[in-house]
Amino acid sequence: MKTGYNLWHGFFRAKTPVPRGSKIGFGRFLPLVLSLAFWWAPLWSAYSLPEEPATTGTPSESELSRLIEISTRLGKLNETLKSELEGSRKNSTELEHTLSASRIELDRLKAELESLRSTSTELEQSVARSRTESDGLKSALRKAEASWQSLELSFTAYKTEAERQLSGLEASRNRWRGAFLVAAALGLGGWVAFALTAP
Repeated sequence: MKTGYNLWHGFFRAKTPVPRGSKIGFGRFLPLVLSLAFWWAPLWSAYSLPEEPATTGTPSESELSRLIEISTRLGKLNETLKSELEGSRKNSTELEHTLSASRIELDRLKAELESLRSTSTELEQSVARSRTESDGLKSALRKAEASWQSLELSFTAYKTEAERQLSGLEASRNRWRGAFLVAAALGLGGWVAFALTAP
């Protein structure tokens, strides 16, 4: 019985490599454990019965057949377990790739968010500068309007004064013209009188 147990134990250990660093959840392989218990029950019952006296010192044909059958079942179970382990490893690798891609996408979104935030800050600063420039232009426009009104008032006053002075000059010229005509008439009358009185 120990020989059969050692044979099965060595076969199972040789056929079931466990990858280092692999984390296997017990709930995921609970059906496999139950299947292993199901397949192990016949072997356990076979070797737990009282041994009959051996006559030849070699296992019987039925025992060899049963051992081969159990080994075959264990091999299939081992292949199933290996397949499950490979699937778990593949899923873990795919999950790592997905997490890596998600991390890259998150970093890209963060960079875009920072760029948008920087652009928004620049736009706010530009709007503030435009508002300041607009206020400056409005103030300059008000000053220009005030200067224009002042110039208009000054021009109106200058025009009024010029018209007044022109009217005064026209009146003075008319007076001087009248005086000149009077003087000319007097002079002409004197010459006429002198000419008439001369011998």
